[in-house]
Amino acid sequence: MKKTYIFLLIILLIIVVGVIIGITINKNNKEVPTSSSNVENNNEEQENAIDNNVENEINGNIENSIIDQEENQVAVQEPVENEEEPKTSLEIAIDIVKKDWGEDSNVYFAEDGQTENGEYIICVRENSTTNALAWYTVNIKDGTFTKE
Repeated sequence: MKKTYIFLLIILLIIVVGVIIGITINKNNKEVPTSSSNVENNNEEQENAIDNNVENEINGNIENSIIDQEENQVAVQEPVENEEEPKTSLEIAIDIVKKDWGEDSNVYFAEDGQTENGEYIICVRENSTTNALAWYTVNIKDGTFTKE
C-alpha cells in the first residue's frame, strides 16, 4: 500500500515539474524577438522615446510626449499595402475569356494548350461535370480571341 502512495506522489511531482517547465519555456518564447532587426528597431524606438520624455519633462510638456508616442505606435502598427503582382500571360488570357463569357458561377476556365503562334487555348468547363462548353483561342498581344 505504501508503494502505491509513493508511486503516485512521484508521478504527481513529475507532472507539477513538467507544468512549471512548460510555463517557463512559454514565457521565454514570447520574449524572444524573431530577428535582430526587430531588436535594433525596438531599442532605437525605446531610446528615442526616453530622449523625448526627458526633453519634454524639462520643458514641462509631458502630455505632448504621451500623444506623440501613441501616434508613433499607431503608425508602426498600420499594415503595409502590398502592390498587386503583375498578371501572367495565362491570367490575362483567362480574363479576356471571362469578359466575353460573363459572370457564371457554374463554370471554370482552364488552359488547354497553346498554338504555335503563342496563342492560348482556353476551355470553358462545367463545374459539376467538367464537360467542355466552349473553346477560345486568345491572342494576348492584341487582346483578340476566336470562339470555337
